[in-house]
Amino acid sequence: MDEVRVIQTPQEILLRVTGEAGRGFHGDEVEPGVWLCPLDAENAVAVRRLLPWTTPVPAGLRQSIGLSDRLGLAAPGLLRVARRRGLFPVLAQQSIREMGESGCTPQEVIDTATWGMLAADDRDGYGSNADGLQTAAMIDLCVEAGFTGFTLEPQRSFLDLAALTDPAVTLDKAFAALPWERLAFSPEAMLTVYRETAPVGVAEEEAVKRVACAYGPAIVELVRLADHLDRRMEGQHYDLEIDPGADSGLLSPLVHHFIAAELLRLGVRFTSLVLGVEPPDKAWDAASDLESLCAAHARIARELGPYKLTVRAGPEGCRVYPILARHAGPYTHLKITGVDWLAALRVIAAHEPALLRTMLAHALQGYTHDGTARISRVPVDLPDSQLPELLNQPDTRQILLSMFGELLRRFRTPILAALRRNRAAYAEALEAAVMDCIGV
Repeated sequence: MDEVRVIQTPQEILLRVTGEAGRGFHGDEVEPGVWLCPLDAENAVAVRRLLPWTTPVPAGLRQSIGLSDRLGLAAPGLLRVARRRGLFPVLAQQSIREMGESGCTPQEVIDTATWGMLAADDRDGYGSNADGLQTAAMIDLCVEAGFTGFTLEPQRSFLDLAALTDPAVTLDKAFAALPWERLAFSPEAMLTVYRETAPVGVAEEEAVKRVACAYGPAIVELVRLADHLDRRMEGQHYDLEIDPGADSGLLSPLVHHFIAAELLRLGVRFTSLVLGVEPPDKAWDAASDLESLCAAHARIARELGPYKLTVRAGPEGCRVYPILARHAGPYTHLKITGVDWLAALRVIAAHEPALLRTMLAHALQGYTHDGTARISRVPVDLPDSQLPELLNQPDTRQILLSMFGELLRRFRTPILAALRRNRAAYAEALEAAVMDCIGV
C-alpha cells in the first residue's frame, strides 16, 4: 500500500515513503519498497503533487486565523486549536522581514507548512500569507514559492501621518499637491464624496483633507503593487490583504472608510484589511469605546465589501479580537505571530533550564533594539524552578522575542532537540498561547 508520512528518528525527522509512491521521491531505499527521504524542497514538491491537501489554498471570506510554524514542529498543536474553534488555519504565515531575520526563504515557509500538514495528517485545507510585501521583487519571490495569500504594505515614504496634525496652511498645500491624476479624482470631487459618505455622519472638510494627505500616495502605491500581483498570479485565485502600515496604530472609522473605498474605486478587490490595533491605541482603553469602534469598523466592512477585518495579536494575547468578532461575525481574521517561539521558550525554561540560560546570556549580549526593554531589569540569578517566570517579566520577554532570528540561527539544533524531547509539553504550551489570543 502506498504511504507517505513524517517520522522521527533519534537524530532527525524524515519522510517515510512506501509502495509505488516512492518513485517520485529521492532518498535511501532501506528495504524493498520503503524509502527514507529528507525533508527538502524537492521532496516537498513531490508531496504536494501526490497529496494536494498539503498545498495551500486561498482562505477567502472564511473566518480565519494566521499562524506561523517557524520552528517546523508547531503545526499539529496549532492546527488542533484552529479546528476546534472552527477557524480556517493560515499555517504558512510569515513576513518578509521575519524571513530575513531567521534566515529562511519564502519557499521554506511553504515547505514547512507542507510537512506540518502531513505530520498532523490534516486534510481539511490551509492557507498561506506572505506578509509585509512592499516591493514588486518581494511579491515575485512569494508568488514563485507558491503562496496563495499576500499582504501589501506601503513603505513609510508613501505615508505622511504628520498631515493628521499639520497646520491648516501646510495641509492645504499638501492636499493640492496630491497625485490627482493617478488617483483618478479631483480635489473637489473627493471632498464632495467623503462629505456625503462619511461612516459617522458628515465628515468635516478638514478631516477629509488630512486623511487624504496622510494616505493618498500610499493608495497609489498599493494600487501599483496590487496590479503587479494580479498580473503575476495569471488568473489564479488568491487572498489579498491590505495593511496601511507604518505602525500607524488604530485606524479611525474615517481612515478605514477612506482607504477601503479608494482602493475599491480604483479597482483593487481585497479579502481583508488590517485594522492596526496592536499595540492598542489609548482610544481603546474604555470598554464602551472598544465596543463602539468595533461596531463601526464592522459596519464599514459590511457596507463596502464584505471583506474581513484583520487584528494583529502579539504573543501576550489580544483583547480586541473577541469583541470585533462579536460585531463582524465570520468576517474576521486574527493574525498571530510569535506564539510558536514564546511557547518554545516556555518549554525550554521549564524542561531545559541550562539551554535557556545560555540563550538568555547570548540575547543580553547582542540586544541593541530600541524600545522599552532594559537589560538592567532582567533578573539573571533566578534558581531553575523560577526560570519559567522569566517569560512573564516584560523586559526579558521582549528581549527574547525580538532576538528570535539571532537565537534561532545560533541555537537551532539544541532548540529543536529540546522541543522534540518535550513534544507533549510543547503542544500544550502552543494551544494555551493561541487560546490566550483568541479569547475563551
